Amino acid sequence: MSNNYKYNKSYLLEHTDKGLDVIKRLFPDASEVGNKKFKISDEDTASANIIPASYNSGESVIVKDFSSGESYDCFALVELVEPTVQNFADACKWIAKEFNLSGEDVQFNTAKLKVVEATEEEQPGDCEFVYNDKLTTYELSILGPLVTNETVATFNLKSCKSFSRVLQFKGHHKYGNKKMKFINSSTDTYPILVFDNETWQKIYQPLNEKKQYRFSYAGDKPENYVFGLEDLVENFEQWQFENSTEENEDPLHKHIIIGSGDRDSINISSLGYPVVWLNSETAKLDYKTFETLSSMTENLCYCGDLDATGVRETIKLSLSFIQIKIIWLPEWLKNLNYRGKSQKDVTDYCKAVYKKESPDLLKNQFKKLVSTALPSQFWIVKQKSDGTFNGYEFDNEACYRFLQYNGYHRYQEDTERDDFSFIHIENGIIERKKTHEVSNFPIEYLRSTSKPISLLNYVHRTGQLTEKKLATLKHFKTDFKNAGPNFQRYFFENEIWTVTPTEITKQRYQDLQDVYVWKDHILPHNVSISKNKIFDITENEEGTFNVNINVKNNHFLNYLINTSRVHWKDLGEKPYSKEISQLNIKDPDYYKKKNNILAKRKQYRLDNKFNIAETKLPKDKQDEQKRHLVSKIYAIGYLLHQHKVKSKAWAVIAMDHKISEIGQSNGGTGKSITIEDGVTQILRSNYTIDGKKKDVEKDNHLYGSITKHTDYLALADGNSRFDYESLFNRITGPFAVNPKGSPGFNIPFEDSPKIGITTNHAIYDANASMLRRLLFILYSDYYHYKGEDYLDDHSVRDDFDKDLFADFTDSEWSDFFNFCMQALQFFLSTDNKIQAPLNNVNKRNALQTIGATFRDWADQFFINNLNKDIVKDEAYEDLLEYYKKIKIKSPSKTIFKKKLKGWCDYKGYEFNPIDVCNNGNRIIRTGNIEEIHVRGNLPTQESIANDPANDLDI
Repeated sequence: MSNNYKYNKSYLLEHTDKGLDVIKRLFPDASEVGNKKFKISDEDTASANIIPASYNSGESVIVKDFSSGESYDCFALVELVEPTVQNFADACKWIAKEFNLSGEDVQFNTAKLKVVEATEEEQPGDCEFVYNDKLTTYELSILGPLVTNETVATFNLKSCKSFSRVLQFKGHHKYGNKKMKFINSSTDTYPILVFDNETWQKIYQPLNEKKQYRFSYAGDKPENYVFGLEDLVENFEQWQFENSTEENEDPLHKHIIIGSGDRDSINISSLGYPVVWLNSETAKLDYKTFETLSSMTENLCYCGDLDATGVRETIKLSLSFIQIKIIWLPEWLKNLNYRGKSQKDVTDYCKAVYKKESPDLLKNQFKKLVSTALPSQFWIVKQKSDGTFNGYEFDNEACYRFLQYNGYHRYQEDTERDDFSFIHIENGIIERKKTHEVSNFPIEYLRSTSKPISLLNYVHRTGQLTEKKLATLKHFKTDFKNAGPNFQRYFFENEIWTVTPTEITKQRYQDLQDVYVWKDHILPHNVSISKNKIFDITENEEGTFNVNINVKNNHFLNYLINTSRVHWKDLGEKPYSKEISQLNIKDPDYYKKKNNILAKRKQYRLDNKFNIAETKLPKDKQDEQKRHLVSKIYAIGYLLHQHKVKSKAWAVIAMDHKISEIGQSNGGTGKSITIEDGVTQILRSNYTIDGKKKDVEKDNHLYGSITKHTDYLALADGNSRFDYESLFNRITGPFAVNPKGSPGFNIPFEDSPKIGITTNHAIYDANASMLRRLLFILYSDYYHYKGEDYLDDHSVRDDFDKDLFADFTDSEWSDFFNFCMQALQFFLSTDNKIQAPLNNVNKRNALQTIGATFRDWADQFFINNLNKDIVKDEAYEDLLEYYKKIKIKSPSKTIFKKKLKGWCDYKGYEFNPIDVCNNGNRIIRTGNIEEIHVRGNLPTQESIANDPANDLDI
């Protein structure tokens, strides 16, 4: 391939999808061919569209600008947008470099570099500059549309042909111990500009791709240098002489503007204003400089950038020097973008407003911005004609800006459509404030800064700080989005944690921009990120999970382990109960032997206190317990991820693993510690509903206190007949809210709370639509109350000698949060829904649906009727007789069949096997008689002994 291939049009189009990649790089808002319109110029309505390559003889896609009628291929667009590109060859170079299509270095947007060995006379640190006579038209255009050579001469800004620097090396891999001279030369398309201050220079390479290398220095730069100040002071007396009148012998500049940087300040100067600027946007203005500037002007102003850093620094300056008037660039500027970056500064503004045919338009528009500049000082000192004090005047707009700069805003409440509240924001933390707290702040400021009592009394008496007047404060609006598809932020007292699938990082509040949190959502703990991986989860090809517990003393994880040990009795209870049952109570040593057995049981339980996989437990049962644990970790991670996804929209439902009699409530297994206590330690904006109340879901105002800021809804102790279908739309769609005394409204799906449910009961009439919206986690009976099935109580406190959360130390809180964040990481890194093994859930749900009476009838009826064709009507008649005897209303024939299917599911039987059906899933015999067939094996002594329900009152 020739060295010139990078200039080959066809090659470039072939490797940029016919130019489409170039267009999308220049205009990130551009979509695929033929889709939505986007802007390629400063216009109110997007009117450009991408036209297929077939429109252009198949060679390249083009952009059609319907507002102007012009069409552009990718090369023409690069010329239109990129200031460094002057012709087609430049456009080819730009594309080749931008998409890495060059086989050699393209010297475009870089200086020419020459390295030679320094002479004996040249010393390390020596710099030499060779200047052109003046800036070229191209160099001036880079600076700004109205910038001239006269403008830059004021600031000693020169066009540099080349500059050199001498460096001494020691043991360098290339230069050894030599003294080398590096010579950087500008090109026609890569300017080098220098602020030459005789004893030192500031070198400006505006087109350097690496922003950190755009500025460099030579010589000894003075500390806290203010550009333009020396010239302004030196020429002030001459300016006064030239502008004095009989009425004003010693005039002041109408405005002096402090700019935010070199190029922006030069643009301000080109608009006709005296300007100075500090060496960087974050450099501090000292009081002496402030006094010097104030002595020369009627209005000292500052014009900063519109990005987060610029706004923050502008407000800092305004509150440090409350007399300085702030010029704010218009908000619409941020809506313009260049290659995906919002426009933000004076230079961007000048280029956006400038029209070649009417340059005065730009000056007039900027003049309007200057005329609306106001200080933070919210009072005006009035003077008589002789200059003596004549009282104060309250500046409403300045006061509202003063309050805004100090973090006070108006906020529209969700549940009060026609009302608002006041808030205060500091370092992204938002707190609601009463009216009097806002109105008192200016008074407190005056007191803290020792302002005159006469001013304090004046402000006390003013009527400009009432709620009605303060309603004009700027409205604050944000989406509070602290989560995305692959991240979640959590806010603690001392720092912010950001969780991604691969890492957990911390940030300081003052370092994050455009990130907000309600103060009452901050977790009241000082924490530190653990360096340890608390657990590892892997999954094999068969879908079996393995869990390695790396940290053994994490209380919350250990509690989850024990609630997942659904087979804990196999080795920790049954063997010892069997030994005790075989003792002879008449034996004189009965109690001694029994106590010895109980001591062995206690020791075994201590040895395996938090063991998810006891050595002698069969592997299939170990795997089952591990999946129970993994499902809990996954569910906790799901609830803590506040980004909502339609395909992962579930309510987490915590149930007992133990199968119990219909209507019987087990409880005490620790479900609420996860769903009601644990999750709410992190999701501070939560709301709990008592689900025990009958027909609670029929309360029209049940969810009336939910807002878009509610992160979590906990339904505690759902009753046996709770209508889970009432939650369907709230789980997968907008969340309907009907507050008392206010109009109802919908919270959009993406802002609605996640839902956790605890219940001691199975789900009545469970169906596929319902189950699809639920994420099950099951709790073993390791924690239980003493009763028919248990010899003693065993609570969570017994395992830890403390109540979880209530008795946590600081380090245990940190352990808890680290576990939860790692659970969140696991969820973020997992695509598939993971829930508990559902065999017992299905049995419990089936039992709840069929009812105890039907179950008793079926258990008796099918002792002699398994594996037989039975006339459906005859079986139904037998059922009616059974219900009649015990005086209970019998089910309809349709419900009979539904309950029978449920009973088969519960027993593990097959209803109407496909091989005996002759009419779909039905059995129809001669005479149109419908029969039923239940296939299964009668229980044996062994199957009864191994049935988990055998432990449990069934």
